[in-house]
Amino acid sequence: MRPGWLAALLAWAIGCGMVGAQTPAEWRQIGLARRGQGDWPGAIAALEMATTQEPQNPTSYVLLGWTQHLAGQSAPAARSLWQAIARQPTHVEAFQALGIVYLVRGEVTPAIWSHLWAAVLNPQGEIAPYNLSLAYHGKGCRPWLWPTVGGRQRWSPKILTPGWLWPWPTTKMAIRRRRARLYKRHVNSNKASTIRGFVERI
Repeated sequence: MRPGWLAALLAWAIGCGMVGAQTPAEWRQIGLARRGQGDWPGAIAALEMATTQEPQNPTSYVLLGWTQHLAGQSAPAARSLWQAIARQPTHVEAFQALGIVYLVRGEVTPAIWSHLWAAVLNPQGEIAPYNLSLAYHGKGCRPWLWPTVGGRQRWSPKILTPGWLWPWPTTKMAIRRRRARLYKRHVNSNKASTIRGFVERI
């Protein structure tokens, strides 16, 4: 970041009432608060200040990258997330966010590898396997019906993974955990009358 731009950014932040922020953690909180208000420029500016004050903290870059993604700034988002990965190559959330950025941009192959690596780093997670299924769907895999409780049904892609690609069992475990939650919700629901009704939905 150029010094002139940093000075202008700081001046803008002071003018917006951000003068109370002194630490990177405070800048991150301001950024999240402004993001929640839909103030994308304010959120990005605050999170950029956090990365400037604490350049080795990958969390700031992940928050910045995801905020840029939500603001429609895909290229800066990818750069910020790669900055996080450069500082912590095992940062699961960074790879998950990066995979989503690539997927939204239509870059399916890097999206697959990003989510694949996130699944390797966190085998018990559900986000990476699900998004990996979306990425495989982008490659033209035949979809299958992933049901939800409540009468609504949503299409989710089928993983057509070769035997040497191990995320297949990881994805199956994610599906099983999801179905277990759906079953529990079904049993606890007033609308749930029989186990057979749940099985028919599955």
